Amino acid sequence: MSEDNTTDETGSVSRRTMLKSTAAGGVVAATAGNVSAQDGEFEETYELIGQTSGWEGVAPSGIEGETNPTLDVIPGERYQVVWENGDGVPHNFSIVGGHGQTVQSSDLMGSEGETQTVTFTAEENYQEYYCQPHPEAMRGSFRTVSEGGDGGGASYVLAIAVETEDGEGIDGTVTVDGQDQEITVDDASVSYALPNGEYTITVEPEGYYPVATRQVTIDGGPVETTITVGTESGASIDLGDQTSNGRSVTVDSVTLPEGGFVSIQDPTNFTNFDDGSDEDDPFNRSIESFFGRTILGASAYLGSGTHENVEVELDIPFEGKTRLLAMAHKDTSEGESFDYVDSLGEEDAPYIFSGPNPVARDAMMEYTEPTPTPTATPTEEPTDEPTDEPTTTDSPGFGGLSALAGVGAGAAAAARRLATDDAEDDEE
Repeated sequence: MSEDNTTDETGSVSRRTMLKSTAAGGVVAATAGNVSAQDGEFEETYELIGQTSGWEGVAPSGIEGETNPTLDVIPGERYQVVWENGDGVPHNFSIVGGHGQTVQSSDLMGSEGETQTVTFTAEENYQEYYCQPHPEAMRGSFRTVSEGGDGGGASYVLAIAVETEDGEGIDGTVTVDGQDQEITVDDASVSYALPNGEYTITVEPEGYYPVATRQVTIDGGPVETTITVGTESGASIDLGDQTSNGRSVTVDSVTLPEGGFVSIQDPTNFTNFDDGSDEDDPFNRSIESFFGRTILGASAYLGSGTHENVEVELDIPFEGKTRLLAMAHKDTSEGESFDYVDSLGEEDAPYIFSGPNPVARDAMMEYTEPTPTPTATPTEEPTDEPTDEPTTTDSPGFGGLSALAGVGAGAAAAARRLATDDAEDDEE
C-alpha cells in the first residue's frame, strides 16, 4: 500500500471555479495525455466530479466529459485526484489494488460543491477506483503505463491493443522503445508514456502467428492504435460446431485473397500418414490412401474475397459424432476445379497461416439421422375397361440425382482409385 494515504479537504469550491482553475493551467495538465509532472511533485493531477450517475472527467482535457474515465498511471510515480461533490450526496474516492482489495479510501464528503484531494503513489497492481456508497455506477479503471524515452520533455500515452482478425486477444509480447510488456488473451492491451518522436511497435505472438510491426508518431498528444495479427497469406476460415446429416458441412466464413476452395477433412487420418511399410520410401505407399481417406469433400470454386455460409457437399459421408477440419486452398492449377486430391497435394495447396502451417479450423460435428421423406400411397381409380398398353412411369427426382452424382464424380472417383491402390498394396 502507498504511504500517501492522506486526503486534504480544501473547502467548498464551485464547479465553475474548479473548471476555471483547470483552464488557467494551475495544477492540471492542459494538454491531452500529458503525464509529465506539473509542479515537480506529481506526475499528473486528475480532476473529477463525483455524482451518483458516475465520476465525470474534468481534466486533463483527454478525460473531459467522460463518465468514469480511465486514469493512466506509471508505477512508482505520485499522483493526485481532485474531485468535487456534484450532487450533495455523500461520496468518497477508493482505490482497488491486487486481488480486488481496497488499498486506499478517503473520507465521505456530502456537501455539494465541496472538493477533496487524494494523493497516492501508483503501484503495478492498481486496477480500479470507485465510490464506496455507490460502487456500481461510480467505478472507473486505472491503466498502467510503462515509461519510456530519455525522460526529456512531456510524455504522452501510447495505448496499444492487439487482436486477431476475429477480434480476439492473444498471448505474446509487445516491445516499444526497448521496453517489453506481456499481453494475454484476456488482456491484450498495453500503454507507454513516451515523449514526442517516432516509435516502432513490435508484437511477438506466442504460437503460430507471425510477428507484426507498426510505426507510430507521437506529436504533442496521446496516440491509440490497434494492431491486428493476421496470417502470412491474409486468408482466414471459421468453422463452427454444428449438426449435420453426414453429407454436408457448412463453413461459417472463409476469406480467400486470390480465390480458391474449401476442403473438409477428417483429421483422425493425419496420424496414419506414415505406415512404414516401405523401408526405402516409407511415405510413398501410404500417401495415396492418405489423401483418399482424409479429404471428404471440397467446395466449388470461390472467387477472391470473403464468403459466408459456404455449404460443402461431401463425397465421403461421415456418421456419428466426430471432429472435422475445414482448410482454405488456393487455385494454383488455375482451372477452377479442385485438383488437390488427384495431384496428391501438388496442386491447389493450402493458404499458409505461418511457416508450414495451413489456414484451417476444426469443429465438432453432431450427426443427425436424415429425416425420410414420406411417400404418398397412390390411390387406384377403377377403370371401366382394362388395357393391355404398357404404361410409362416418370421417377420424380431421378434427373436431379444424376446431376448430383455427376457433380461429385471426379472427387469420388479419385477417392475410390486411391483406396483401391492402398488395398492392392496391402495384399502385397
